[in-house]
Amino acid sequence: MSLDARERLIVALDAPSVKAAGAMAARLGDSVWFYKIGYQLAFAGGLSLAAELIAAGKQVFLDLKLHDIGNTVTKGVESIARLGELVIDADVVNQERQVVVMARNLRLQGYDAVVEGHAAHSAGIG
Repeated sequence: MSLDARERLIVALDAPSVKAAGAMAARLGDSVWFYKIGYQLAFAGGLSLAAELIAAGKQVFLDLKLHDIGNTVTKGVESIARLGELVIDADVVNQERQVVVMARNLRLQGYDAVVEGHAAHSAGIG
């Protein structure tokens, strides 16, 4: 299967403000489908921009490297999931099974949650 450039490209919205990142996304328009929002923008109000991009049909990767005890990560991911369909990276301290439980809980709430990578392998589902 061949993907066009728009489907393979992830643009990092590494900007100091929502205004600057929003302007970048507006300039790129339909030429970009997938955006990454990291710490700087997320903590500057970028979660609202993530919701706007998702509502506009864009794919968003929240690169927040969520890493804490299982319950804390689970509750944070549940809050983030309310933004809409997106990709996140989450890990829990020595509790790979908790990532699987988190995904199950999200699916029970109607979200399409997928577990990939180390946690899935360690939990025997990858």
